[in-house]
Amino acid sequence: MPHKLQVHKFCNEQTETAKLIGAINTLVVKNNGSQRTITGDNTDWSGLYSIIAAHTTKTQQPNIGLVIGAGGASRAALYAMHRAGVKTIYLVNRTLGTAEKVKEDFRQAFEINIVASLADLPEKPDVIIGTVPADTTSEDQFTPLFGSRGLCIDMSYKPRQTPLLTAAQRHHGWDTVTGVEVLLAQAFDQFLLWTGLKPPRDIMEEAIVALDKERAAIAKGGML
Repeated sequence: MPHKLQVHKFCNEQTETAKLIGAINTLVVKNNGSQRTITGDNTDWSGLYSIIAAHTTKTQQPNIGLVIGAGGASRAALYAMHRAGVKTIYLVNRTLGTAEKVKEDFRQAFEINIVASLADLPEKPDVIIGTVPADTTSEDQFTPLFGSRGLCIDMSYKPRQTPLLTAAQRHHGWDTVTGVEVLLAQAFDQFLLWTGLKPPRDIMEEAIVALDKERAAIAKGGML
């Protein structure tokens, strides 16, 4: 980040999905003798899709989605919602012109509804995906968004606990997914693309837990 929208300039080719989304988060390098080929791909969408699909298996099909932000990550979020069967998808972004550009880019594939602000959202979403830096947000601005139940995902993972997730957790019936969980979900797909092997999910998850413990210990030591 924030090069997901520009790195295509350095790729020899892109997958059809990456072209449609208009953002690349994964580079797959292949060497054939002296020739090297760089393919741009996107696993943000597939990681998000797997999270939404897993949520759907234990509850009802989500029909209304909201994506907050209109950068490279938001494009993957919008596409993931579409592939997950979300019928009505709203997009909120601080700059309307940027949101309109995203809507136009996806026009041939599916419809995106632009709203000027969170306060203008006409109905309660079943799935919310935040794609903006957590330090630019506050819990209060998200509180009115939540209905009786749903899934809230924040792609921002610094800090782990974001204002959006905190707002969702104050409403019974809402499941929350942290940015680190999203990072892992897309990393499973990256591992397969890079190695051709089944990702060692348990080992990868344990590595994140160990890193968190290490950082917590360092932070605690710094306070002494």
